[in-house]
Amino acid sequence: MDTLLTGNANAISDESIGKIFGDNTVIIADPSVTPRKEGHIRWIPISPLDDKFTRLFLTYGFERVIFLSRYTEPGFTPTDEIYRLNAILALTKQVKLRQFIFIAPYLSEEEENSEKGIILDSIIKLLEYYRDTYNFTLKIIYCPGIVGHLHKGGFFTNLFTDLRKGRPVTLERPAGSRLMFISHEDFSTFMFRLLDDWRDVNESIHLLPSGYETTDDLISVVKSLIPDADISSAQGHPDTILDPEERIARERYGWLALNKTADMVPGLYKEFLDKEHHKLGFFERIRSKVRLPQKLLMLAELGIGTLIVELAVTISRSNVQFRLIDYRLLFIVIMSTIWGSTAGFFAATLMILSLANAYYRNGTEWVMLFYDPGNWVPFILFYITAAICGYTRQRKEDEAGFVRDENKKLETENEFVSDLYQEALQYKNEYKQNLTLSKQGFGRIFDVVTKLNQSRSELIFAESIPVIEDILDNHSVAIYTIYDSAARFARLEVASASLSKRIKKSLDLSEYTDIIDTLLKGELWINKEPQEGQPCYVAGVLSDDHVTVLIAIYNVAFSQMSAYYANLIRVLAGLLENFIVKAWQYQSAVRQREFYNGGGIMYEDYFRMQLKIQRDMSDNEITDFRLFKLDGQGKSANEWEELLRGKTRYNDSVCLGNDGNIYILATHVDEKGEEIILGRFDKAGLKCEKIEDMYPIDGTKEIESKKEESKKKES
Repeated sequence: MDTLLTGNANAISDESIGKIFGDNTVIIADPSVTPRKEGHIRWIPISPLDDKFTRLFLTYGFERVIFLSRYTEPGFTPTDEIYRLNAILALTKQVKLRQFIFIAPYLSEEEENSEKGIILDSIIKLLEYYRDTYNFTLKIIYCPGIVGHLHKGGFFTNLFTDLRKGRPVTLERPAGSRLMFISHEDFSTFMFRLLDDWRDVNESIHLLPSGYETTDDLISVVKSLIPDADISSAQGHPDTILDPEERIARERYGWLALNKTADMVPGLYKEFLDKEHHKLGFFERIRSKVRLPQKLLMLAELGIGTLIVELAVTISRSNVQFRLIDYRLLFIVIMSTIWGSTAGFFAATLMILSLANAYYRNGTEWVMLFYDPGNWVPFILFYITAAICGYTRQRKEDEAGFVRDENKKLETENEFVSDLYQEALQYKNEYKQNLTLSKQGFGRIFDVVTKLNQSRSELIFAESIPVIEDILDNHSVAIYTIYDSAARFARLEVASASLSKRIKKSLDLSEYTDIIDTLLKGELWINKEPQEGQPCYVAGVLSDDHVTVLIAIYNVAFSQMSAYYANLIRVLAGLLENFIVKAWQYQSAVRQREFYNGGGIMYEDYFRMQLKIQRDMSDNEITDFRLFKLDGQGKSANEWEELLRGKTRYNDSVCLGNDGNIYILATHVDEKGEEIILGRFDKAGLKCEKIEDMYPIDGTKEIESKKEESKKKES
């Protein structure tokens, strides 16, 4: 299963990522990561808010997303986390997402009504909305801060950096507050067990640190490492963090945090010192010392160049050939061409001062120098030359910079697309190999046929829901039956667990005439104007030229509104039609053997079989039923059939037990329906009670022996 890991991804070490996901393909997308690839794991420095992220997400078609909230990093307050999360969730409209895991931080009671608490509450509500709309499994893991290795922007990285530079550090929480950290080894152990024993249940799971450490313990261990450290707790009373229910992590996954924060800090500090004391090579040290900032280098060239010009002017006075060269103008041209308009302006100013000084030394008074406009001409030309050369240089530099930026952007885009293409090509080859060299594709069809090949329609309905959910990758399927062509209602037989409590138990067929007309033509009905509570697809099963079964698919993803998906539904409907019609024909043939006089009252053996099927479906949450018992009153099966006519539904099962009592199995009945049934029999003067089960089957011999004893007494 392809997995996207995003958010505060740097908090998890490479070793832990390999431990969690094994050989699964994992894409770690976050602007702070370094681009690289190791085996099935790939790091991409990209934010969910970037345009290229959509292409990345849709190319891989991620089935699992793990979002590690950056709020779990103490001292770090993100400003765009909800926008990043919303950008990812919005893409679930176009792919079939199966699992979403949100790693959320713990909040103290004081933080629940703060800005942080309000944002996190909004994030949870946003996740729940998309979960209910697009039907993926959501697990919220409340987790302390993850530590164990240093990473950019991490709590301990910033802490050690500030302390080494002599800066005072004030912790986020007051003295005595609980220290909420777990090691990345403990975190990776839990995540591995969670994914290994995955359950499609929406739930929240809490992870707690080892022992009860406080901010005072952290300050103590830091000062033992850095004696002169200026570190203190925040002012105020200790934060209150209530211990949540940790039963799921402990009992289901056998997980318990083992590493304490105080034991991890010395190793982290040693890692920090090793990185800080990393020595440069000989040439690297020379380059670091020689390298000057650009502005400082420009000023140095201006100063040295001015001295060289003055020296050249002094020397050239006795040389006729050299005096033909204007050194000052040449210097302005060189500086403005190399460094641009700013340097040219400074060079022109220096040369004007130099020229003015030369005039003065030649006997020109300062007053005459500035009052005679003829003396201004070289000054103006100096500035004009600097402006023109600087502009020309700047324009060429801007054009070259623009070309470089565009080229770099195209190279990055090309590299990104090429990588995606290679990944897609790899998947294509793997899928092709699986289809051609293995029998998984044919095996799946064989598995479907095996499950649906039953002699009882009830068994076919029981197996059809998991089969359809698996093939269509959809968990909103309902099957209704219409046993009579003149019937006004379609009765619910089975439905997905997520739908069984929300959809109607009966459909008024007068409201679905357009669907019935489409199905009678042998076509698939597609809802082109979806409304709340209406199915998106409806397929039908035909028997004797009328619709007998409705297969409704309610909630489908955007990617499932396609011709391929519609054809898949048609294939499944055809398989169901073949097996259901055969099952009904078989049941009609053996009806005399299973019903009294071929009527509507079952023999007990067949009724117990029906009851077992209903129990199995109820355990799988695809149906619900109630079992009722009527006093037999010594009446025969024919008398009871006449008496119960109009008082039971056609999909209810009625049995005359060996104990002489009548048992009624009513499907898709809740508490409200139970009251209606009991009231109906009470109004008819029949003594009816709800029971949990029939009498034990071992009691049949006792009942038969009592009947024989009574017959002997009568004789």
